[in-house]
Amino acid sequence: MNQLKTAYKGVVSMGYFTRGWIMTLIILFATVLHHPAAANSFVDIFSKEIPVFDKISDEEFNTLARTYKAVPFDDKSLAYEIKLPKIWKEGKSFGYSISEGIFTDIGRYTGPIKFNKESSYVVIKAMQIGLQASAKIMAASTFMTNGFTVQGATAHSRNHIETLHVEVIKGETYIVRSLFLINGGRLIVMAYYLPQSSWMDERDLQYRVVESFKLQNEISTKITDTKQYDFWDIASVGYPKNGSWNLATNKA
Repeated sequence: MNQLKTAYKGVVSMGYFTRGWIMTLIILFATVLHHPAAANSFVDIFSKEIPVFDKISDEEFNTLARTYKAVPFDDKSLAYEIKLPKIWKEGKSFGYSISEGIFTDIGRYTGPIKFNKESSYVVIKAMQIGLQASAKIMAASTFMTNGFTVQGATAHSRNHIETLHVEVIKGETYIVRSLFLINGGRLIVMAYYLPQSSWMDERDLQYRVVESFKLQNEISTKITDTKQYDFWDIASVGYPKNGSWNLATNKA
């Protein structure tokens, strides 16, 4: 618990997060500090790796899919490509610009209409978060603040997290496989919403679609050499080595 308090002070004392995400992190850490069960949940999010469903071969998937490419708002850090079945339809995203601490849709795709079932759909969204945030802490804060049930998570790298969670929308239960990616100070989330009623039939397709999602340009925003502070196996924060920044620690 002292480690969380130290990390909380360190995050607040450093200027590498935007104001909106500082407030989110303050709320997140306050919840963890005052509720021990929440601290365990924070760790448990990453205690079980996400399952792999690969009965559809790469060759089979490439045959039934087409590639979509987009550069939202002409922003290279948001440029992406994704493979989806040819019978899916590209929808209209409703965002107009990237905002600080608020998600903006940058892509939306919908599967075919199903008899007596909801359709699957993919949403791609992004927001400005700052320079030194990690995908792991962004994913954890998203799930904890929304109360989603996480089924598994895999950290591919500091800026690349893959997750599986359950979400209820207008009475319909979805199994959502997502990617949390950080690029150029932006958080990009790609999520495939699969109705629970279609889970067994479509989970292998969901896996292939999510695996096909790629950002086209890797953009670094590291402006100086940094030291890294890790707490538990949850997240890390970076701060400049040049001596003008200090990590406040709990002396008690």
